[in-house]
Amino acid sequence: MRISRPGTLVDVIRTRASEHGGRAAYTFPFDARSPELTYSHLERSARTMAIRLRQVARPGDRVLIMCSPGPHYITAFAASLQAGVIAVPVYPPTNERSLTRLLGIVGDARPSALIADGPVLALVAAQAGEGPLSRIPRIAADEIAPGDEDLPGPPPRPDDIAFLQYTSGSTGDPKGVVVTHGNLMHNSAVIAASMGLTPESVCVSWLPPYHDMGLVGGILQPLYLGFPAVLMSPLDFLQRPLGWLEAISRYGGTVSGGPDFAFELCVSRYREGAGEPLDLSTWSVAFSGSEPIRKRTLDRFTERFAPSGFRRRAWYPCYGLAEATLFVSGGPPQAHPVEVRTSARSLEEDVFRPSDTGEVWLVGCGETPPELDVRVVDATTAKPVPDGHIGEIVVAGESVTRGYWNAGSQADLHTRVHGADGEFLRTGDLGFLRDGQLFITGRSKDVLIIRGRNHYPQDIEGSVESAHPMLRPRGVAAFTVEVDGGEQLAVVAELSPRCDPAQIEHVRAAIRQAVAEQHGLRPHAVALVRSRSVPKTSNGKLQRGLCRRMYLAGELPVLPTDEPEEGAA
Repeated sequence: MRISRPGTLVDVIRTRASEHGGRAAYTFPFDARSPELTYSHLERSARTMAIRLRQVARPGDRVLIMCSPGPHYITAFAASLQAGVIAVPVYPPTNERSLTRLLGIVGDARPSALIADGPVLALVAAQAGEGPLSRIPRIAADEIAPGDEDLPGPPPRPDDIAFLQYTSGSTGDPKGVVVTHGNLMHNSAVIAASMGLTPESVCVSWLPPYHDMGLVGGILQPLYLGFPAVLMSPLDFLQRPLGWLEAISRYGGTVSGGPDFAFELCVSRYREGAGEPLDLSTWSVAFSGSEPIRKRTLDRFTERFAPSGFRRRAWYPCYGLAEATLFVSGGPPQAHPVEVRTSARSLEEDVFRPSDTGEVWLVGCGETPPELDVRVVDATTAKPVPDGHIGEIVVAGESVTRGYWNAGSQADLHTRVHGADGEFLRTGDLGFLRDGQLFITGRSKDVLIIRGRNHYPQDIEGSVESAHPMLRPRGVAAFTVEVDGGEQLAVVAELSPRCDPAQIEHVRAAIRQAVAEQHGLRPHAVALVRSRSVPKTSNGKLQRGLCRRMYLAGELPVLPTDEPEEGAA
């Protein structure tokens, strides 16, 4: 279904500057030097920076956008769109792991320029050495003053590439998803309609602008509809999570959200009577996505912040991925989240069966919008499966991107579905449809097959986390290792810094008991590690594959044990 929308985001920026030039598009409450960015200042600054870009890059060249979160980042991204170059949002290299990832992106994208603000340029200079980074022309975003010179040449077209969204690397080497201007405009329209957003909405976001949720959802969506956005940096949030809720309260935020861990972090850090009083009554779309959505988190957050005006019907569980620009399913808005209960055994048999006593709760990720064709199919035959049966989620529509930049064969990225026209994107995610709701059960590559039975690692990880109070939430990874020619279960779990060494063996025993009782498995190994040892991506996603490789290579700081390794049950 084709929906009415502007041609490109460049058209949107020009329209906003023309009609509401003096209005604040973005507010930065923690940036005293640049507290706001108006539409007219954004348009003029981006146009001037685009002229500078054209001096070192041609339309179609790739340009690294490495500014700190804030006004310079937004201006640099908008400038790349106006100049017709392809933006490549990347994190500044703060450690060896992030530098290695950045160099991988540089080798894949082969950028012609790098835009960053002064502090980041100094960081790059210190890290670059004589490597590939040192040979890329650099532009100081904070040294370009807005002017009135016109940008020559034709504007970008909907089919032109807007940016490359490099994946977080949770399942392999980062790959650059090719996102066109048309993809952006279509998905922005889908988000607006599905979330019920209007020009009167108010966005509050701390999400990293280098990822699809922070960029498309937190920065570009407000620009698309013309409503204000209040932006914090991810570091602001991590240092003081409740500052996010205070910003929603202070600015009357209506739409805001993030991964499940963000809500859990707010609950754990909240102390009654500390800080300013909160008013969360304006918050009508509290979206949760990017990682498994836990009923426990929804319950705890609602209970904790209901006295501050937060309503359970504000929850907006959703699902998406960069290969579909961002949004695939969610909502409807102002409806209580759909929660269902089942057994682990039912999921192992690839079918959902309701159970009043089941040990697994699933939260629906919303309805699928009419502008996208979302189906669940058998991963082998590509035939649609009945409602309630688990299969691979596939998507078709104008939000679906072309694939990956510089990749070889991408045949496994798309599939034909029996009874449907055209190609569908293979998401690699497993789930089922039930009463119009999409439920996610896991990643096809992560499913653990032990003695012929399927087990979802996140279910095992959830059981482990709850096994003992001295285990850190979201610090558990479950995977298989080969033992005597067969696959057996291994668990890596982070201990709380408060854990008494004398308790370590009690923690191990509690993990084994929980896994045995809830999943019928006896782990081959339970490796306990210190806090923050389990690898995660820059936006907090568990890197299960990397954790497995580090475990097998002996690179994890595993605490010693006298406990012998055991076989699987």
